[in-house]
Amino acid sequence: MKFVIRTQDSILSNQTEYIGTGTYVVNGEKYAALVGTDISQAKRYSSYSGAENAIKKLMNSCCNVSLIKYQIIGVED
Repeated sequence: MKFVIRTQDSILSNQTEYIGTGTYVVNGEKYAALVGTDISQAKRYSSYSGAENAIKKLMNSCCNVSLIKYQIIGVED
């Protein structure tokens, strides 16, 4: 089993998106890659704790992940 991270922006729109692979910078601000609602494009983590560590790092470093709720979901390989 692998794990993906689903985010929900409760402040702005209640929109649900999945965390993708990588980050990017625009005008000096770092952003996490979000892939919309397509779970097949989401980054896969090999363990729950790996996904949990990843979201914590993204919340500290990316401006588009700092105000969101998240859920770690198990998916088939």
